[in-house]
Amino acid sequence: MLDFHGDELEVVAINDLTDSETNAHLFKYDTNYGRYPGEVDVIDGDLVIDGHRIAVISERDPGQIPWGDHGVEIVVESTGIFTDASRARGHLNHGPSKVVISAPAKNEDLTIVLGVNDDAYDPALHHVVSNASCTTNCLAPMAKVLDDTVGIKSGIMSTIHAYTNDQAILDTVHSDLRRARAAGMNIIPTTTGAAKAVGLVLPHLNGKLNGMAYRVPTSTVSVVDLVIDAQRATDAEEINAAFEKAANDLESPLHGILEYETARWRGAISEKDLESALREVRLALLEADVNYKVARDYIKAVRARANTEEVMRSPTPLNRVVEIIKDELVSLLGTESPSLQRASQGPTIILMVGLQGSGKTTTSAKLALRAKKAGDRPLLIAADVYRPAAIDQLQALGRQLDIEVFELGADEKPVKIVKQGLERASQIGAGTVIVDTAGRLHIDKDMMSEITDLRDKFKPTEVLLVADAMSGQDAVNAAAAFDEAVGITGVVLSKMDGDARGGAALSIRAVTGAPIKFLGIGERPDALEQFHPDRLAGRILGRGDMSTLVERAEQEFGEQDAKVWRRRLQDGEFDLNDFIEQISKVRQMGPISQIVNMIPGLSSIKDKIQVDEIDDDFFNQFEAIVFSMTPEERHKPDIINGSRRRRIAKGSGTSPQEVNQLLNQFKTAKGIMKDLALGKMPGMAGVRAPAGRR
Repeated sequence: MLDFHGDELEVVAINDLTDSETNAHLFKYDTNYGRYPGEVDVIDGDLVIDGHRIAVISERDPGQIPWGDHGVEIVVESTGIFTDASRARGHLNHGPSKVVISAPAKNEDLTIVLGVNDDAYDPALHHVVSNASCTTNCLAPMAKVLDDTVGIKSGIMSTIHAYTNDQAILDTVHSDLRRARAAGMNIIPTTTGAAKAVGLVLPHLNGKLNGMAYRVPTSTVSVVDLVIDAQRATDAEEINAAFEKAANDLESPLHGILEYETARWRGAISEKDLESALREVRLALLEADVNYKVARDYIKAVRARANTEEVMRSPTPLNRVVEIIKDELVSLLGTESPSLQRASQGPTIILMVGLQGSGKTTTSAKLALRAKKAGDRPLLIAADVYRPAAIDQLQALGRQLDIEVFELGADEKPVKIVKQGLERASQIGAGTVIVDTAGRLHIDKDMMSEITDLRDKFKPTEVLLVADAMSGQDAVNAAAAFDEAVGITGVVLSKMDGDARGGAALSIRAVTGAPIKFLGIGERPDALEQFHPDRLAGRILGRGDMSTLVERAEQEFGEQDAKVWRRRLQDGEFDLNDFIEQISKVRQMGPISQIVNMIPGLSSIKDKIQVDEIDDDFFNQFEAIVFSMTPEERHKPDIINGSRRRRIAKGSGTSPQEVNQLLNQFKTAKGIMKDLALGKMPGMAGVRAPAGRR
């Protein structure tokens, strides 16, 4: 409901006798639908999903549930117990005005199937309604189209249906002898009330339809087949045309409910296709740590642009939708790659702010190195007097980069340190001054007051927030607090070399309006990238970032090396000597997990590659095995037989099994790299860590 009607409905309370901890666990880890990507918590017995708190009540009697205390207007009765409306009506005792029974019911005011008889609903008369069963919701639209077109004299319905909680996985006692059979091992014929229920929504068909059901050992499936005796002669062409019109005519009550399909692959897409795609995008955003409200607003914007006749009926609708999805994301992130502002007079002063542990001090040094490489003379000012190691850390970085660091120790006030630091900048002709301010474990008034004081006294050109990309919502909260207090002019997203896709960038941009200027991609002083909105959009959506990967590869490999490497792959000459050399250079480009995330297609299957297990120990063992081979064996690994494997294993301190694994991995990787060299999308067998390391 929240996925499709988040702007109309809000879940505020749940009545369930099951404890909240169990419900939270079942919701988070669902066997059918997988792991929920957002945050699920329990606070004082209430469920908290993505920051939204839902009150949990435990009452056995519907008439005793205090819905009114929580502002409930509509109750969805889905227990399967109170399907008799005379009992379900008790929900109305304490506030709600409507009850929807999510099953076939008795004594209800009205049974409704959308698109079939929802026009009969009268809010003044109908307070407790049923939306029938899933099978009836499949059957009734078909029956309506057929009856409206050719008339139905009689008919029989068959449904293949997943087993339910009413059944047992193994043979056991049951009041229905057929349902006593093991649901997980049998196709079980059973009764169904779906055909009879059609008479409730289409009264003139009452008694004309019969039905049978087969419960099968699958957890989620439903197929409905309807055979009718028509009142007049007809043919397939007329029936198909009737269903197509019912599904596609904008004036049809079944438009958006019934879908008509003619081919396995189609040019046009339906609203259901769009919603399915948007649901996947929403999950991708939540998995990337995008704030759920930001994700919701983004999905609404995409839906508004994509759900038009022009897009849905275009020759390449899927491509158009993909373009819109990315365009809207880039629009939120900022359409340009913003550079640092420069002072019109005097040095450019950059005030660095952020929480402790965000990488602020390291980022300060990275910015200084960037300025130095651009021909500027930077000065670093150590104004973090609260963290004992901060000054020492900045001095060590300064010595490493040959950049001056100004400090007065930890006993002076930051204002005095910055004042004298600026005087030093004037003396040496520094064009860029970077002030490393105090990082704290949490946001407090004293911290903000100190930073505000520095801003007001020295009027910095930039106030840059360093935010940890791995911290998700915490980074967003910190950004909002700093922006409110000091007015940040830009953001540096650190620790993008980990598993974070960078969803925090989208949330921070949406919450503060401040542009993302740089991405920190590692501990090395040069591991700072200019921010490119379109590239990060690809990472957030799991579509990779080949542009950045190519730039890094060019830096490490060089154009000539890359040409030689590509030719050897294409000619089939690539051997273990080449492989070791390329691995060494790839390791310098960043963590393997980050590189995989940048390659379109591989980021979605990285679990098969087991990248988290490919670490320094893995590579060291890999090299030990290769260097224990003879030059001929490295050049022609196919000649390595059993006795050679044993010799190589003994020389490398490994086992013959691990040598064999390496050879198999080389073959797999060689195939993938050849595909990439030829411009193809690689297939992927599993690349595993050596035995004993999983």
